[in-house]
Amino acid sequence: MYLKNLHYKQKGVVLVIGMLMLIVLTLIGLTGMRMTTFEEKMAGNTKDKNTALQAAEAALMTAETYIENNIITTGVFDTDGTDGLYDDSNEKIWNLVDWSGTDSGNDNEVLVYSAFDSTYKVKTSPKYIIEHYASNMDEADSLNLDNYGAGTGAGATEMFRITARGTGLNDNTTVILQTTYGKKL
Repeated sequence: MYLKNLHYKQKGVVLVIGMLMLIVLTLIGLTGMRMTTFEEKMAGNTKDKNTALQAAEAALMTAETYIENNIITTGVFDTDGTDGLYDDSNEKIWNLVDWSGTDSGNDNEVLVYSAFDSTYKVKTSPKYIIEHYASNMDEADSLNLDNYGAGTGAGATEMFRITARGTGLNDNTTVILQTTYGKKL
């Protein structure tokens, strides 16, 4: 008789417990989906930042090639920088340059490396400026870039500061790199 009364006293407790379990499992599933979406965004941002870094590095290498092949005198460097070539009149000229503009050749203040955007599909081509930084006449003691311990002969080594700006697939992702490059003129 006691078993019969117990059977009649149960009033849907299993249903309530089952519903609570379904709610807990649903919350676990939703949390997992949010974490996956968040991790996907992080991976996309990392890829975009890496693309911007590669764009800036490509612009640095292009600027070094430009110096090697096109700069034969420091007379082309001036303070207005209308051709992307600046004389070292301002320590932070790269911060004053208008990096925006079109991707057609020369933006009047910066030089553009337009070959990069067709390969990596960046939104804006990498850009760079070149500053004539210093002339070094005493190369045997104060300038030993290759660590050989001896000068290479007559002529001054001209030092240039290159500042490059690259963007990723999104223009809000920006990397700015700077390097110093020396050339005997």
